[in-house]
Amino acid sequence: MAKSRPMDNIAIKADRNNLTVEQLSQEVGHQVRSIRSRRGLTRKNLAFHSDVSERYLAQLERGTANVSLSLLLRIARALGVRIGSLLPEQEETCIRYPPLGELIEGFSAEVQEHAYTLLRKEFSRHRGGSLGVALIGLRGGGKTTLGQLLSKYFQVPFVRLNSVTAKLAGMEMDELISLTGQSVYRRLELQALQQTMADYHHVIVETGGSLISEAETYGLLREHFFTVWIRALPED
Repeated sequence: MAKSRPMDNIAIKADRNNLTVEQLSQEVGHQVRSIRSRRGLTRKNLAFHSDVSERYLAQLERGTANVSLSLLLRIARALGVRIGSLLPEQEETCIRYPPLGELIEGFSAEVQEHAYTLLRKEFSRHRGGSLGVALIGLRGGGKTTLGQLLSKYFQVPFVRLNSVTAKLAGMEMDELISLTGQSVYRRLELQALQQTMADYHHVIVETGGSLISEAETYGLLREHFFTVWIRALPED
């Protein structure tokens, strides 16, 4: 098998650096559509939580929209990712300690995988213990049914985070969002998660897919729960 030459790799990088505006738009659209699909979010749901029109999202995913950094930032936040994750081929880096990045870049793919396993094993010791399972997804995906089954099987409480949030607010969810807006709702949602963690040693939690738009809340959930994305197929 012929080995790639250094000049070949340079040419590939050069090609990626010379993308036309149309090609860049198409790749950004592909990334948005791919991440949205993995999150189990509909375009309408993403439009609501990003405050970006559904029409613009459709154009963006088709690669025909004029890419706006301000709108892309809103979309990234709603998807729970960094804006760089929407750029082609993950060209951005999240490594904030340059020597570490330089060391890893010199590793083969096999060595990088081994290094990842060692790092994950070492630092997982310092993470909080698992409190249970968190079911994430859109309404109608079957989270409640599955949560109740898991609760019965493992003999642990089942908590709907939306119900705890509504109880803290003293009003129904629709009323809360319409009267106070997303920022107040998200703050109460975080408080609801913290309260649930304090109230139970082990618990099955159900939450909507839009929770991922708040990095702090989503990070806390992932740190202390085994998270499962629930996505129903049309035939289900």
